[in-house]
Amino acid sequence: MREEALEKAEQEIFFSPEKNNVLFASAIDNWAFSIRSFAPKIASKFGMNPFALEKFLWGKFYYIVSDKKVVKNPPSAESQEMFVSFIMKPVVQQYRQIFNIESTSNT
Repeated sequence: MREEALEKAEQEIFFSPEKNNVLFASAIDNWAFSIRSFAPKIASKFGMNPFALEKFLWGKFYYIVSDKKVVKNPPSAESQEMFVSFIMKPVVQQYRQIFNIESTSNT
């Protein structure tokens, strides 16, 4: 029982983006964001509750646009996790635009 309590306590202090205790940042370019900072923008675009959406923006979750549904299993081989689709791709695209970088991959 003591080991279970210790393990639970450790889980509470671990850093994890879905707990909103992790920032993604660039000190060189002077920016940072968390899952929570992106959730309202994405939620308004898709008509979702931002607080509920936060739980799905990190991990193996996929959004099916046609069904307006979040699922755990990728609907197709080309499916990307919600973090990649809704956060990383837009960040990378903005970087490429700002720094005039040509795309060499599908990222």
